[in-house]
Amino acid sequence: MVASLEAPGKTDYTRAPPLIQPVRLRFNHPAKPIDAGDDAKGFVLAPQLSGRWKWLDETTVEFMPATDWPIGASYDVRMDGEACCARMRPFGIVDLAFKVEAFSVSVTASQFYQDPTDPRIKRALFDLAFSHPVDPGSLESRLALSVRNAKNEPMDPPAVSVSYAPNRLTARVQSAPLTLPGEGGLALLAVSEGVKSLLGGEAFATKLELSLALPARNSLQVQSLEPTVVDNASGTPEQVLLIGFNQEVDERELMGKLRLRLLPEREPDPAAEEGSFDPSWYIGAITEKALKDAEELTLDLIPGEREVASMHSFRISLDPGRQILVEVKPGLSSFGQFVMPLKYQDVATAPDFPKLLRFVGEGGLLSLRGERRVSLALRNVPLAQMTVARVRPEELHHLVRFNEGEMVKPSLRGLGRDDLTERFSEIVESPTGKKRSAIHYAGVDLGRYWEAGAKGVFLLSVREISAEDRAAGAEEYSDPFDQYAYYDDEGSQLDRRLVVLSDLGVISKRQKNGERRVFVQNLKGGAPTASAMVSVIGRNGARVLQAVTDAAGVAILPDLSQFQREREPVLLLVEAGDDASFLPLNDYQRQLDFSRFDIGGESTPVDRAELRAHLFSDRGLYRPGETLHVGAIVRREDWQPLPTGAPLELQLSDPKGQVLSTRALALEASGFHEFSYDLAGHAPTGTYTVALLHWLDAKRTQSRFLGSTTLRVKEFQPDRMKVKSAFSPIRQALWLKPEALRIEVGVEHLFGGAAVGRRVATKLRLRPAERLLPGFEDYVFAATDPGFEVQEYTLDEQSTDEQGAVVLDTGLAGIETPHYQLDVMLEAFELEGGRSVSSDLATRISQADWLVGLKADDQNLALARGADRALHWIAIDAQGKPVDAPDLRFEIIEQRYVSILTRGDDGLYRYESRLKELPVVTKALAFNQGKASLPLPTNEPGDFRLRLFDGNQTQLAQVSFSVAGTGNATRALERNAELKLKLLNAEPEAGEELSLSIEAPYTGSGLITIERERVLAHVWFTTDNTVRCRRSGCLRIWRVRLM
Repeated sequence: MVASLEAPGKTDYTRAPPLIQPVRLRFNHPAKPIDAGDDAKGFVLAPQLSGRWKWLDETTVEFMPATDWPIGASYDVRMDGEACCARMRPFGIVDLAFKVEAFSVSVTASQFYQDPTDPRIKRALFDLAFSHPVDPGSLESRLALSVRNAKNEPMDPPAVSVSYAPNRLTARVQSAPLTLPGEGGLALLAVSEGVKSLLGGEAFATKLELSLALPARNSLQVQSLEPTVVDNASGTPEQVLLIGFNQEVDERELMGKLRLRLLPEREPDPAAEEGSFDPSWYIGAITEKALKDAEELTLDLIPGEREVASMHSFRISLDPGRQILVEVKPGLSSFGQFVMPLKYQDVATAPDFPKLLRFVGEGGLLSLRGERRVSLALRNVPLAQMTVARVRPEELHHLVRFNEGEMVKPSLRGLGRDDLTERFSEIVESPTGKKRSAIHYAGVDLGRYWEAGAKGVFLLSVREISAEDRAAGAEEYSDPFDQYAYYDDEGSQLDRRLVVLSDLGVISKRQKNGERRVFVQNLKGGAPTASAMVSVIGRNGARVLQAVTDAAGVAILPDLSQFQREREPVLLLVEAGDDASFLPLNDYQRQLDFSRFDIGGESTPVDRAELRAHLFSDRGLYRPGETLHVGAIVRREDWQPLPTGAPLELQLSDPKGQVLSTRALALEASGFHEFSYDLAGHAPTGTYTVALLHWLDAKRTQSRFLGSTTLRVKEFQPDRMKVKSAFSPIRQALWLKPEALRIEVGVEHLFGGAAVGRRVATKLRLRPAERLLPGFEDYVFAATDPGFEVQEYTLDEQSTDEQGAVVLDTGLAGIETPHYQLDVMLEAFELEGGRSVSSDLATRISQADWLVGLKADDQNLALARGADRALHWIAIDAQGKPVDAPDLRFEIIEQRYVSILTRGDDGLYRYESRLKELPVVTKALAFNQGKASLPLPTNEPGDFRLRLFDGNQTQLAQVSFSVAGTGNATRALERNAELKLKLLNAEPEAGEELSLSIEAPYTGSGLITIERERVLAHVWFTTDNTVRCRRSGCLRIWRVRLM
């Protein structure tokens, strides 16, 4: 029999408590004795270490130490073949050896850091990682940072500071602000041998050295020059010149150093050989005459997402092929005060404009009573053919059923366009002599193809054709609406669209009981459409069901799931006079997206008469021999009267899941029930479960779970010690500073006298701090950094002295996060056995001398325009006393979406709508006796953010608020035309008037509903601005959600 050893893996110190790995022995044959339990005998670890040997299976045994493996220690595993294993094969005494992983240090990253708020501050950063928690003292005494210039000459060494992760597995070495060498150089970090772990063991015996390149002051340079064509936010193409730098440059400074000149067209050299002439300019070929004749161009900067960036873009408008001389004067400095020493010159060529042939806009609805023209956009396309295919009314259900794509751009499967439509064709011409950048807009009147009985549903397609195609009367070579037709909307010069001529807007809402409410609105005036016929069309084209809208424009349809096979509903057809519109059913694109709604909690059951129960106990914790008391409250989901007498059953299960007791109950009208059970004196300890069931049949074979609760049974043993703990040197304050923070622990016998030599174990938990402080609950204070994660780690165990006391160092001084909550869990153990007593401490940790709290007049900061609202500030020290905080300033910025030129992952440049922060006001904030008030500006609508800073530019607080009012929205809403709603009274009372702010991408009409399992109320609205306040005084609400 052969045994192999599997050495223990490294202890996972990122877990709390640390996850210790065992050592395992694996045998090539079953080795576990037949009469052996889990405990394994005959295995010896040398040197001896407290722990347990146990069998995992017939061939595997492991040793798990009671405490962590000593770092770098070597061990032998000795086995007595006669005592440890089954006597099946010869097995002598075997020695197996292993060594625990030694302590190690590594450099994981280095970075040249430049402060984004102060470009004068530059630092060298080095990140270190440790295999085990590091001893900060042994590390910091062995760190050395030096700086050398480009000639390898030493410079004054900067001071360093070190910050640690709470588990001490990583550290960041940070230099003091550096003075950079003029021509660049190196920052050299040396970590001498001898660094130790907090857990002891051998020191790290290797010296580490790492260098970090420091840039020269004259290192700024142009990295790229790229002319391109980009469609702006309105879809119009623009020529753009992109200039990229190796560092971030302020656009205002660049404007003063950049020069663009339009070079004249190059004339051929008479003396040159025929065919050798190159019409393009390059830097070495530009003559003095060409420079003299060059036309100075005005700089048209395209604002970026940030004023300081490495890439800047300029709008140009030139004939394709014309060339620009680009010059950047020397002396341009970057944000970090790096300078460009030499003049930059290069030639850029104005790009050509690509072809364009598209339907204008993205919608598919045209007003029947208005201008019934669909618009086309053409660029560099002389001729186009537009096909108008009118869908026959009797084929409308086929269009819906066989469509596999979006309704606005159908993709038909199985049937083609020619199976459903009557087809017409028109030729569209672009005028000659226009610039290649110019877009020609052409309109096609669909009114010529509309007939009262034919409905106004059209499949439109347009493609580029040649003059030869026109002369030959060529038709489309393929069906553009076929599912398998290749249609490249980005590159091919063709487009397709479904367009409906109608003034009817249709919205269908399916309620929880399956009933549908169909809302019909006249889009021309925004009024509800009364007496409109709403028909449910089945898959065979027949009218399955019909209803008429009332004066409010609402028609009610029953549950449509009852119709099957040929009567399966496919679409809703709405007709009013000679106008008609349709709405596909069961189309995922027509469904409301719930992902942005604040939803949560228990799901609402389909059956509103379903019963639910809440169970509870009087204490939750009991001893064997005591009586359990459990109560139950039963209610219907819809809170209607209960079905009195309904058969219920209470079940009590022990920790092993065995049912101890059941009690049959008949549901009472009040819904209140109670249950008691006497525990035996020898009852097992652990978690018990009480569940309530509802029997659904007389034979009690089917039941429904209504609710449950758990309770614990535990033996009670009186404590024989008591422990007291407190922070030191300051015992009580609203927050404590981490530097030199200690915990004083005192352990005594229960009836007095110091408990000497008692082992004290301590765990620390660091978590995000609460934003409220006791005594100042009306105010919110600084929050923990968003990236801060809960950290837990264990301090070294210590024993009490002759006075029963021990002082523990928390070791929090090096943690970077300025605000967090500290929880301390202490256990003092008796001399023998594992019994212990515990003590808890908690406090907020902050490095600040004072904190600023914020209170608003109103919890909801979605404000009406002109509202009188203010923010109230308070500044206090750790004792809660008011402080006149010095050198504070606040800034209010408006958050507005603007079109920004960005580069995508595919390398192409596009305009995107990005949130940009525009400064509104910056002022000082003065405190008087620790308080200050600040009125909010509500004269202009928009989204705003207020930030408060101290004299070191550290952000102390921030709050967002919105001002609603009538005006034009500057935000480019998402392209799927979503509305943005805000409740001005977020928690309305029953009967209170509900006020909404509606922000839309364009003006128009719509519907507001309040819904739960059904539509509780609705109101139509019309906007003549893109931002409007709407008061819905007719809506009375009770436990409803706005959607």
